[in-house]
Amino acid sequence: MAVNISSLQFRRGGLEEVKAALNASGLPAECLDGADQAIELIDQPKALGVHVALNDFDTGSPA
Repeated sequence: MAVNISSLQFRRGGLEEVKAALNASGLPAECLDGADQAIELIDQPKALGVHVALNDFDTGSPA
């Protein structure tokens, strides 16, 4: 399972929303998949000196 969090949600405590969703569903955090791989993918170009920007998915808020 994966969870998408917008930059606005992240700034407003989106991780708390994820915790609440896990608690409400009764699923263990291990069910959330792909975080380690996403971090690895972001770190690869950074290691080459490339700057990385994340899109706020057109929420209308500044990233």
